[in-house]
Amino acid sequence: MKIKTNLFLFVLCIFLLLVKSGFAAEEGKTDTKAQAQPQGPPPALVEVAQIVHGEAEPMVEFVGTVYYARKSDVAAEVEGVVEEVFFEEGYRVKNAEPLVSLGADILDTAISATRADYELVLVELQQAQKELNKREPLFKEGSKILAPFDGIVVQKNAEKGEWVDNGGMVAVIADDSSVDIVVNVPAEMLKYLKPGKELAINIDNEKSTGRFLSFVPKGDVATRTFDVKIRLKNTTGLIEGMEARALIPSAEKMDGLKAPRDALLDRFGQNIVWLVKDSTAKMVPVQVTGYDGMFVGIVGAGLENGDMVVIKGNERLREGQAVTIGNK
Repeated sequence: MKIKTNLFLFVLCIFLLLVKSGFAAEEGKTDTKAQAQPQGPPPALVEVAQIVHGEAEPMVEFVGTVYYARKSDVAAEVEGVVEEVFFEEGYRVKNAEPLVSLGADILDTAISATRADYELVLVELQQAQKELNKREPLFKEGSKILAPFDGIVVQKNAEKGEWVDNGGMVAVIADDSSVDIVVNVPAEMLKYLKPGKELAINIDNEKSTGRFLSFVPKGDVATRTFDVKIRLKNTTGLIEGMEARALIPSAEKMDGLKAPRDALLDRFGQNIVWLVKDSTAKMVPVQVTGYDGMFVGIVGAGLENGDMVVIKGNERLREGQAVTIGNK
């Protein structure tokens, strides 16, 4: 009986050792598979759009300058000594906000003289009445010079104690809610510009869209070029004098493939787009053939109408990286 018990324990130990060895071998295979599996970047979340067939215009980039669309040289309606100045250059002002306060002594004297003339010189009654009507409201309001509209002060021309002549300028106020981009272009390109035409603008690497306003009908005799004005809303705090780059059409529209401008990237001086093929990213070098509003005409190897290009999340993609399409 004792021999049978020992034999049973021996067989049981052998069985447990075999089972343990099997588990160890299986775990070794799993580890080997895990090590052999390549570790790539995680799927990138992107937004895509279709490449479409349509027209685009060949464009040439010109360097221009930002100017405020509206400026006012604020002048005094009457002469007097400056009592107080309420602004500095760079201050933002509101419409009808006081800029300068003039002393009332001289105005009081002028009003008295006007009234005396009114009483003594009846033949000048009509003229004196006009003068009186003009000066009395100024006196009652404290002789303040007001801002003509909301804007920013770009030049200050008055200090306390200074004398201001009638019509003398006290400040230059600019309305910076919109700006004009002025570029100098050859005469032969003017025929491709129509009022209201949308043009691509790049200022400090910020892309925006402006509308062709007009061109100055007086060119540079030496270069035969003309100033073109493009107006856009100033939503990014643009300042007069900044450099701006504008794409101006240089030929008639051409048929071809086009994609949203956000799909176009510059990599080491080469324009590229990222295609999504089988849920992976594929980089395709392209040539720009023209522009159509927020679309850009492109030519590239293998590009077809209907291909999906990445328009958001394309800055850090890598060749062959898995992508997930959705809203960022």
